[in-house]
Amino acid sequence: MDILCKSCKYFRPALAPHMIPHLHGYCDKLDYPFSKGIFKNAELGAFTAPSECDKYEKSED
Repeated sequence: MDILCKSCKYFRPALAPHMIPHLHGYCDKLDYPFSKGIFKNAELGAFTAPSECDKYEKSED
């Protein structure tokens, strides 16, 4: 599944090996100063990758 977040400058991929199966990564902007985890298979109440986001800013790379 391709997510909007992967091309956003505020997206940080999950690096911890035990978290990679559960998370795409983290958003540094949505709940600043905290990071919000973006879950792959979310249960009720968990945050999933947004298809639209008012915080989205395209990365330079």
